[in-house]
Amino acid sequence: MRNKQAIPYQYNEQAFSIRKIRKNFDAASIDEHPHRHSFYEFLYIQNGEGKHEIDGITYNLSANTFHIISKGQVHQFLFAKEIEGYLIRFKDNILPAVLSAKEGYYYTILHQISQHQDLTVEASDNAFVQVLLERMLAEYKIQSTKVIDLSLIQHLLYPLLILMHRYSNAQIETQDYQQNQYIQFINLLEAHYKHQHSLDYYAPKVGVTKRHLSIICQEKTGKTAKQLVNERILTEAKRLLTYTTLSLKEISDRLGFKNLAYFCRRFKKGVGKTPTEYKGK
Repeated sequence: MRNKQAIPYQYNEQAFSIRKIRKNFDAASIDEHPHRHSFYEFLYIQNGEGKHEIDGITYNLSANTFHIISKGQVHQFLFAKEIEGYLIRFKDNILPAVLSAKEGYYYTILHQISQHQDLTVEASDNAFVQVLLERMLAEYKIQSTKVIDLSLIQHLLYPLLILMHRYSNAQIETQDYQQNQYIQFINLLEAHYKHQHSLDYYAPKVGVTKRHLSIICQEKTGKTAKQLVNERILTEAKRLLTYTTLSLKEISDRLGFKNLAYFCRRFKKGVGKTPTEYKGK
């Protein structure tokens, strides 16, 4: 029986290793259990599907994507189906010794890469990545038959790290831009929710489609943009019902509803009680 008091470490004695990922498996067939890594692990998936778990969160294994497990994270493979790809493991000591700021460059970019769980390769870079990985694997197989010389492998790994760092920067820029769009939407909502209930009003002002606005909101809050609009209106309705003596008609008018009946239906649907029931709670 496994010791559930501690998560075991999975060690890799070599500074670097690479192999093809097994095509089909599940956690039971490979006797996979949650474990920590004493190394960095990059999974590059070319085709197929699967799932793995990092620090208790399940992620899909997606095509043309690097999946990143950092040193110290808890990892577990769950399953793979018709997977084609590579598994790379390496330690920090494969990077250049830090004797100057310039030589510390690779440690810096590796740190930024490790803040992501996945980075998708652009179509224009697929062939380049494939060449790097195939040559790494060929060189590793040659070296495993004799005294290991990692010189060539190191110089194949470095451009891969640089490319992944570029994807990391692009992802951060996208996330920052989406954060700004989300904040812009929330500010607009706060200013206009009493009279503007439709995404047809908000989305163009944020500069996105209604669908894209909902995707942004779901990524930030787990709720669609329409849900956020409805919640803001109903929050204000509940406040007015609780803390003022306004009539239902006055509240309905103040919140921009076309008639009282429609306000009551929306309130009942969102809150589970009629406005009158809520006020008398």
